[in-house]
Amino acid sequence: MAGLDDPRREPWMPFFLTWDVTNELYPGRARAGHGVRANGISWIEVGGDAERLHAWLGGDELAIRVGDGEPGIHRVAISIADGELVIE
Repeated sequence: MAGLDDPRREPWMPFFLTWDVTNELYPGRARAGHGVRANGISWIEVGGDAERLHAWLGGDELAIRVGDGEPGIHRVAISIADGELVIE
């Protein structure tokens, strides 16, 4: 995990995980029963301070959007075969 224990991080700021396991053991590899095949995360929208988020990410351009409202995760878009599935 990167950034989770950093004292500058506020709860709405992202942190990153990496899994050091084989593909067979990767979390989320089990087939879901809903029939939608997810290809990954397209973007995440959070509430918070856009300038602080940009500084926190070190200038890297990631698919993280900052929206109005309370700090925290607002929406997540999952990439699927025919577009995106947005979870609010």
